Amino acid sequence: MLRLLLLLPLLFGCGYHFVGKGELPGKVSSLAIVPFENHTQEPRLGDFFTAALREEFISRGPRVVPQAEAEALLEGEVVELSLRSLAYDESAKARQYRATVEVAVRLVRRGDGRVLWEAKELKGSREFLVSGEVMMDEGAKEEALRRVAADLAEEIYFRLTEGF
Repeated sequence: MLRLLLLLPLLFGCGYHFVGKGELPGKVSSLAIVPFENHTQEPRLGDFFTAALREEFISRGPRVVPQAEAEALLEGEVVELSLRSLAYDESAKARQYRATVEVAVRLVRRGDGRVLWEAKELKGSREFLVSGEVMMDEGAKEEALRRVAADLAEEIYFRLTEGF
Protein backbone atom coordinates (compact mmCIF):
# COMPACT_ATOMS: atom_id res chain seq x y z
CA MET A 1 0.00 0.00 0.00
CA LEU A 2 2.83 2.37 0.84
CA ARG A 3 4.40 1.69 -2.57
CA LEU A 4 1.16 2.61 -4.28
CA LEU A 5 0.96 5.88 -2.38
CA LEU A 6 4.54 6.67 -3.34
CA LEU A 7 3.80 6.02 -7.02
CA LEU A 8 0.76 8.32 -7.19
CA PRO A 9 2.77 11.57 -7.39
CA LEU A 10 4.81 10.09 -10.23
CA LEU A 11 1.71 9.12 -12.17
CA PHE A 12 0.00 12.47 -11.80
CA GLY A 13 3.11 14.60 -12.07
CA CYS A 14 4.55 13.11 -15.24
CA GLY A 15 3.70 16.08 -17.45
CA TYR A 16 0.93 14.34 -19.37
CA HIS A 17 -1.63 16.69 -20.86
CA PHE A 18 -4.46 16.44 -23.34
CA VAL A 19 -3.82 17.77 -26.83
CA GLY A 20 -6.21 19.97 -28.75
CA LYS A 21 -6.99 22.80 -26.36
CA GLY A 22 -9.15 24.48 -28.99
CA GLU A 23 -6.87 27.49 -29.45
CA LEU A 24 -6.89 28.91 -32.94
CA PRO A 25 -4.07 30.82 -34.66
CA GLY A 26 -4.16 34.60 -34.49
CA LYS A 27 -5.94 34.64 -31.13
CA VAL A 28 -9.24 33.91 -32.86
CA SER A 29 -11.99 32.94 -30.42
CA SER A 30 -14.86 32.24 -32.83
CA LEU A 31 -15.17 30.88 -36.32
CA ALA A 32 -17.74 30.08 -38.95
CA ILE A 33 -17.46 26.94 -41.04
CA VAL A 34 -18.18 27.87 -44.63
CA PRO A 35 -19.83 25.18 -46.79
CA PHE A 36 -17.16 23.17 -48.59
CA GLU A 37 -16.81 23.53 -52.33
CA ASN A 38 -17.11 20.17 -54.06
CA HIS A 39 -14.98 19.70 -57.18
CA THR A 40 -15.97 16.05 -57.61
CA GLN A 41 -18.85 14.33 -59.34
CA GLU A 42 -20.06 12.87 -56.03
CA PRO A 43 -23.21 14.71 -54.90
CA ARG A 44 -23.25 16.01 -51.30
CA LEU A 45 -19.58 15.20 -50.64
CA GLY A 46 -18.91 18.83 -49.72
CA ASP A 47 -21.90 18.69 -47.35
CA PHE A 48 -20.42 15.64 -45.59
CA PHE A 49 -17.21 17.58 -44.86
CA THR A 50 -19.02 20.73 -43.76
CA ALA A 51 -21.19 18.72 -41.35
CA ALA A 52 -18.25 16.70 -40.00
CA LEU A 53 -16.21 19.84 -39.32
CA ARG A 54 -19.12 21.55 -37.60
CA GLU A 55 -19.65 18.52 -35.39
CA GLU A 56 -15.93 18.31 -34.56
CA PHE A 57 -15.56 21.99 -33.65
CA ILE A 58 -18.86 22.24 -31.78
CA SER A 59 -17.98 19.22 -29.65
CA ARG A 60 -14.46 20.46 -28.81
CA GLY A 61 -14.53 24.26 -29.09
CA PRO A 62 -13.82 27.06 -30.01
CA ARG A 63 -17.16 28.75 -30.63
CA VAL A 64 -18.80 28.07 -33.97
CA VAL A 65 -20.98 31.03 -34.94
CA PRO A 66 -22.75 32.39 -38.05
CA GLN A 67 -20.46 34.03 -40.62
CA ALA A 68 -21.60 37.56 -39.75
CA GLU A 69 -20.47 37.09 -36.13
CA ALA A 70 -17.24 35.15 -36.74
CA GLU A 71 -13.72 36.46 -36.29
CA ALA A 72 -12.48 33.92 -38.85
CA LEU A 73 -13.84 31.66 -41.56
CA LEU A 74 -12.84 28.03 -42.01
CA GLU A 75 -13.05 27.46 -45.76
CA GLY A 76 -12.50 24.22 -47.58
CA GLU A 77 -12.82 22.34 -50.80
CA VAL A 78 -13.03 18.72 -51.79
CA VAL A 79 -10.34 18.54 -54.43
CA GLU A 80 -10.56 14.92 -55.54
CA LEU A 81 -12.33 11.62 -54.96
CA SER A 82 -10.92 8.36 -56.23
CA LEU A 83 -12.54 4.94 -56.01
CA ARG A 84 -10.21 1.99 -56.44
CA SER A 85 -11.34 -1.62 -56.59
CA LEU A 86 -9.49 -3.90 -54.18
CA ALA A 87 -11.16 -7.31 -54.35
CA TYR A 88 -13.12 -9.23 -56.96
CA ASP A 89 -15.44 -12.22 -56.96
CA GLU A 90 -15.09 -15.31 -59.17
CA SER A 91 -16.83 -13.54 -62.07
CA ALA A 92 -14.33 -10.63 -61.90
CA LYS A 93 -16.84 -8.17 -60.43
CA ALA A 94 -15.44 -5.74 -57.89
CA ARG A 95 -16.61 -6.53 -54.34
CA GLN A 96 -14.46 -4.15 -52.31
CA TYR A 97 -13.40 -0.58 -52.96
CA ARG A 98 -11.22 2.05 -51.33
CA ALA A 99 -12.56 5.61 -51.40
CA THR A 100 -9.81 8.24 -51.10
CA VAL A 101 -10.68 11.90 -50.71
CA GLU A 102 -8.35 14.90 -50.92
CA VAL A 103 -9.30 18.21 -49.34
CA ALA A 104 -7.74 21.63 -48.82
CA VAL A 105 -8.71 23.95 -45.95
CA ARG A 106 -7.73 27.36 -44.64
CA LEU A 107 -8.61 29.66 -41.79
CA VAL A 108 -9.09 33.26 -42.95
CA ARG A 109 -9.52 36.31 -40.71
CA ARG A 110 -12.86 37.81 -41.65
CA GLY A 111 -11.89 41.47 -41.25
CA ASP A 112 -8.82 41.64 -43.48
CA GLY A 113 -8.89 38.32 -45.39
CA ARG A 114 -5.50 37.29 -43.99
CA VAL A 115 -4.84 33.54 -44.15
CA LEU A 116 -4.05 32.44 -40.59
CA TRP A 117 -3.59 28.74 -41.31
CA GLU A 118 -3.71 26.50 -44.37
CA ALA A 119 -3.45 22.81 -45.17
CA LYS A 120 -3.44 21.42 -48.69
CA GLU A 121 -3.48 17.87 -49.99
CA LEU A 122 -5.02 16.34 -46.87
CA LYS A 123 -6.09 12.82 -47.75
CA GLY A 124 -8.19 10.21 -46.06
CA SER A 125 -9.53 6.86 -47.17
CA ARG A 126 -11.90 4.10 -46.15
CA GLU A 127 -12.71 0.74 -47.63
CA PHE A 128 -16.20 -0.58 -48.27
CA LEU A 129 -17.83 -3.75 -49.57
CA VAL A 130 -20.35 -3.94 -52.39
CA SER A 131 -22.92 -6.61 -53.11
CA GLY A 132 -24.12 -5.78 -56.58
CA GLU A 133 -27.37 -4.20 -55.35
CA VAL A 134 -27.25 -0.56 -56.36
CA MET A 135 -29.04 0.95 -53.35
CA MET A 136 -27.01 -1.03 -50.84
CA ASP A 137 -23.76 -0.27 -52.65
CA GLU A 138 -24.51 3.47 -52.74
CA GLY A 139 -25.31 3.33 -49.03
CA ALA A 140 -22.01 1.58 -48.29
CA LYS A 141 -20.10 4.15 -50.37
CA GLU A 142 -21.88 7.04 -48.65
CA GLU A 143 -21.09 5.61 -45.21
CA ALA A 144 -17.41 5.25 -46.17
CA LEU A 145 -17.33 8.85 -47.42
CA ARG A 146 -18.96 10.13 -44.23
CA ARG A 147 -16.32 8.29 -42.21
CA VAL A 148 -13.54 9.79 -44.31
CA ALA A 149 -15.07 13.20 -43.65
CA ALA A 150 -15.19 12.54 -39.89
CA ASP A 151 -11.59 11.26 -39.88
CA LEU A 152 -10.30 14.29 -41.76
CA ALA A 153 -12.39 16.70 -39.66
CA GLU A 154 -10.64 15.38 -36.56
CA GLU A 155 -7.24 15.68 -38.25
CA ILE A 156 -8.01 19.23 -39.38
CA TYR A 157 -9.12 20.18 -35.86
CA PHE A 158 -5.92 18.92 -34.25
CA ARG A 159 -3.65 20.39 -36.92
CA LEU A 160 -5.37 23.74 -36.64
CA THR A 161 -5.47 23.95 -32.85
CA GLU A 162 -1.99 22.52 -32.32
CA GLY A 163 -0.30 24.61 -35.01
CA PHE A 164 0.75 21.82 -37.41
